[in-house]
Amino acid sequence: MANFDFVADEGLRASLESDAAEMATCLEVKVYKAAHVLAGSIVEAVLVDHLDSTGYKDPSGKSLLELNLGQLITAARGKKVLSERAANLASVVKDYRNLIHPGRINRLNERIDANTANVAKSLVEIVATEVAQLRQGTYGNTAQQVVSKVENDSSSVSILADLLRHTKPRELERLLIQDLPARYLELAAIEDRDDETISPILARLRRTYRAAFYAATPEIRRRVVADYARILREEVNEFEVLTREAALFRAEDLAYLPEADIPMAKEHLLSRVGRVLNEFLADALIGIGQHCDEHELVSLIDAYVRYATTRDTPQRRKTAGELMQRLYSETPQERDSGLPKRLEDWERTFAEKNPDLQKWLAAQRGSMSHDLDELPF
Repeated sequence: MANFDFVADEGLRASLESDAAEMATCLEVKVYKAAHVLAGSIVEAVLVDHLDSTGYKDPSGKSLLELNLGQLITAARGKKVLSERAANLASVVKDYRNLIHPGRINRLNERIDANTANVAKSLVEIVATEVAQLRQGTYGNTAQQVVSKVENDSSSVSILADLLRHTKPRELERLLIQDLPARYLELAAIEDRDDETISPILARLRRTYRAAFYAATPEIRRRVVADYARILREEVNEFEVLTREAALFRAEDLAYLPEADIPMAKEHLLSRVGRVLNEFLADALIGIGQHCDEHELVSLIDAYVRYATTRDTPQRRKTAGELMQRLYSETPQERDSGLPKRLEDWERTFAEKNPDLQKWLAAQRGSMSHDLDELPF
């Protein structure tokens, strides 16, 4: 089926996809007239949308919506939107409206069979492909094209910078607020979370979201994070709230929120640390030290220590140690002195009942130093 991810308008894209699916169904059940009408309608809509995006003005003074398909094809051929092959094939569907015309002569002059209906379907695919290629060169990637590329091409992460460089600001915003989160939530909701095909896609989408956020302007970042705060306040679907927070949000993003919204977003994130700590939530905590007071910092250290000690494994110690060191490094020096002191308290707790853990905690505390920052090179 033809791909319409080059269409920027979400509503139009959904309508075209629905029509294309219905056209395919009509061909399967041999309802050729309906398939032909749908094909003509799709081609007309794609050409109107593209010509409108270029600011095209017809010499006749008519608006694009007043032009028939034959006139649209002529305009598109003149603007080098369509190849000669596509323009020639389009003659098959240019009078498609006659099939539903109330006039007897118009209706009876049109003959449709399997051959013409299949040519019409092929024309839809050709037009969609040619317009998509042209749009990519002039308009850049749409948000949906970026999502589709990342989802279907496992090597796409190697060219993320190039993909995003060819994505206009308004499409970056759409990618961050609408298209990527929506697709991420759709895939994450699949019951088998360990599916070997789904997990790598989710990882690529997370990486794309971060890259797009960093590529966006400060103004777009503020709107994206404001939308995240809105979801925290208004969204009743717990799965969406928690998934977006753990998978797509970073505590460093708090810097783009209005001061009044920072406590709410921060507290929502911190409330989860005491209940569950996994790799996604650990990533979401990047930058949290910049926004925490002394009491909150101590609570985080407690959560990290409990994570490492309640089920002591090498991997848990490694994760907890990395979280502690990152927290210390990102916390302003005027507020970070309580972190090593809190670890010292924990050392005393484990001194007798688990000397090995006590030594590990002492090593973590010993690593909390700004001495290297003060070297003159």
